[in-house]
Amino acid sequence: MFWQSALANFVGSVAAAGLLWFVVTRFYELPRSRKQTRELLSVSYAIVKFEMLFNELYCRELIEKPGQSPAGFPVTQGWETLHSTEAFRQLPPPIAGKLVLIYSLLFRLHGNIEFVHRLVLEEWRPLIGPNPYSKLRAEVSGFARQVAEKILTAQAAFARALQNEIDMLSDDEKRTFEQAFQLYQVGAKKEQTEGCS
Repeated sequence: MFWQSALANFVGSVAAAGLLWFVVTRFYELPRSRKQTRELLSVSYAIVKFEMLFNELYCRELIEKPGQSPAGFPVTQGWETLHSTEAFRQLPPPIAGKLVLIYSLLFRLHGNIEFVHRLVLEEWRPLIGPNPYSKLRAEVSGFARQVAEKILTAQAAFARALQNEIDMLSDDEKRTFEQAFQLYQVGAKKEQTEGCS
């Protein structure tokens, strides 16, 4: 009697676990075929490559013009996109690790630049004597430049790893990558011309 009850409980537990797995994967996670996953990776690589090129220009400008602080911030929309589409879960470990490092530095740089902007506004306040915000702004700007240099170093290593992954894509996946990359370039140019007008 004991073994029948134990066996019935075991079979019931396995059936419940199987049903739960089916419901979660069917309704709460997006089931993707291998082809869909590879296409998602191709588009994700295009997003990240474009964003890294943009951030490289941003970091170089920050380093080469030490007395100035850019009005904008580094671009980090790719991070949210990778997580919202669950593409981050599909990335190979070498890519994912380097990407986490770069984005953590980008978020740190974003915080530094935001602080510099606040300090610039504080410098405009009328004060008696030397303005303490000027020295603090110079220090924070220096920290921001150091972070920008780390980003450039990390991006160089990431670019090599990303290119290796892109080279391993099939011809169809490479076409998907190229189309997505060109769409981002066109979108960026359109934003620039709309921003200038």
